[in-house]
Amino acid sequence: MGNRSESTAELVRLLSKTNDIGHFLEDHQDNFIEPDFTAYINELLKEKRLTIAQVIARSGMSQSYCYQVFKGIRLPSRDKIIQLGIGMGLSLAQVNKLLRAAGKLELYCKYKRDAVIIFAINNSLSYMELEDLLYEKKLATLSGG
Repeated sequence: MGNRSESTAELVRLLSKTNDIGHFLEDHQDNFIEPDFTAYINELLKEKRLTIAQVIARSGMSQSYCYQVFKGIRLPSRDKIIQLGIGMGLSLAQVNKLLRAAGKLELYCKYKRDAVIIFAINNSLSYMELEDLLYEKKLATLSGG
């Protein structure tokens, strides 16, 4: 069973019918993904031809915290991941993939705050421009304000 790749819908169907999670996990082990946040963020860093110092300057994050994230010492919160994505100039798809890799919720346009963040990403706003926009709209900023 685990030799072929099954669709997500098929896995959900099979999971809903199983009585033994151990057997299900074993039978479908080839279908599971193991997100690796650290590997993906470093891959994006190379792809974007950025240095960690550039990301620090563009994201408003502290130097020590940012280096810990890229070394895999710290797993940042959802807001910090978004902040990094803005600082790296990532697309919405890349930010959402980074959020998924960290086990966080993707940006969702039906949430007012997320809609503002999506707007900022789609319009290449800087971190400070996004912070100002969130503040102006009376929404929580990424820095926690």
